[in-house]
Amino acid sequence: MFIQNLYAVAANYNVAQNSLTRWTSIKANGDVNPFPAPQCLGFFDIGSRYIRADASAGFNGYQMTSLFWAALTWNQYWYIYTTILGNAYSGFTTQYIRVGFDAFVRCNAVMHLPKQVETDGKFFAPKRVKCDLLKVVAL
Repeated sequence: MFIQNLYAVAANYNVAQNSLTRWTSIKANGDVNPFPAPQCLGFFDIGSRYIRADASAGFNGYQMTSLFWAALTWNQYWYIYTTILGNAYSGFTTQYIRVGFDAFVRCNAVMHLPKQVETDGKFFAPKRVKCDLLKVVAL
């Protein structure tokens, strides 16, 4: 089993682990296949760097990462928009993801969905869809 098959999501913050739904088990209306597994590794950012008085580096703010799909169907894209984000391009979610190179964590995150014109597929099917997860806080 691919590690990405374990990634899970739920709308709203602080959802219990056993109430999260795996991305690969979600099937949008009208689609034959469920969601493909998202990629998350490689997009991790620990926050904004600042220099302390002793010249050592520190970091402010929240962690961020991204979920990436090589391609989605329009039904899957609209499923994220309507069901997970509540008819918006961003919303509060609980995610179960592998952040950085660490173990899996259940975390709260604000998920941002790109507009249709920001995906490479534009009219045919959304390709290279990158949803940013901002303000990632482990639970």
